[in-house]
Amino acid sequence: MEIKDKVYYTKFLLAVRTVLVCHILTILDALYGLPNAQLWGVGFGWLMVVVDWAIMVYIFKLDEKLGSKGKVFMEGLGTYVLGWVSLWTITYTLLHWLLWPEIWIEYNVNPINTLCILLLSFGIVFGTSGLARIMMDIPRLKRYQKEIDKHKKMEKEAKETKNRKLMIKVKRKQKYIEKIQRKMMWQRLKPTLITMVPFMVMFFILNWFFSGVLVGFFPFNVWEAPIVGMFIQGIPVSPRGFALYFFGFYLTSSFGFSFIVQKVLGIKFGGMGGGFGGFDSFEQK
Repeated sequence: MEIKDKVYYTKFLLAVRTVLVCHILTILDALYGLPNAQLWGVGFGWLMVVVDWAIMVYIFKLDEKLGSKGKVFMEGLGTYVLGWVSLWTITYTLLHWLLWPEIWIEYNVNPINTLCILLLSFGIVFGTSGLARIMMDIPRLKRYQKEIDKHKKMEKEAKETKNRKLMIKVKRKQKYIEKIQRKMMWQRLKPTLITMVPFMVMFFILNWFFSGVLVGFFPFNVWEAPIVGMFIQGIPVSPRGFALYFFGFYLTSSFGFSFIVQKVLGIKFGGMGGGFGGFDSFEQK
């Protein structure tokens, strides 16, 4: 297993542990009235990013293998944040039903709809990622990606050392690198072009079917946060978080499933991936 893959798995497992701590805080809130439990959860989540970075740099010395302390911090950061928020939302929705069922009854939130959308989200991610796995020439793409990474490393070394011979070598290979990058891009586009239209039709039908129906709960009132609150508006239906409609819950849950499915199918490398249920991957190595 390559060092980058180890970092990614470490960040995802860290997201899982962080979610567990967030749930412990939520339960303490429900049982003993712990103030600002969700806020503490958000703070803990970001604290774990810093702690994990410090362990990787100062104990395991991964900055020497990845190139810099900044790369250690950024590597897999999107996987951690998306995995943390997505898994927290999915599991918090189910925990919310156990702790505050009266809110579900008051706002007519049907747990069957919630479970159906979770299954739908997983099914679409698995289906689109599976199609991408079939259509892509994975061994060739991995070989191309190694050549691109090697070329980038060589280019960086040439600029830092001002080695003219090395820079000439980099420029000679530039056209070949651009060629294989175009091939990789086409490999990514093929499954997307096939699934885009039927996915959009199905998505709009489902969005119409679930129009105005609450199906899940976000763990905290994100619009109350400084700066972020300027862009996100909402009306909380729970004292702890706010309700989600179809689009928000589907999209959020897709993020969590995407990492697992793409890694299992072996299509997440060098920015490649099947995307979050029909969308191209937002996460790139």
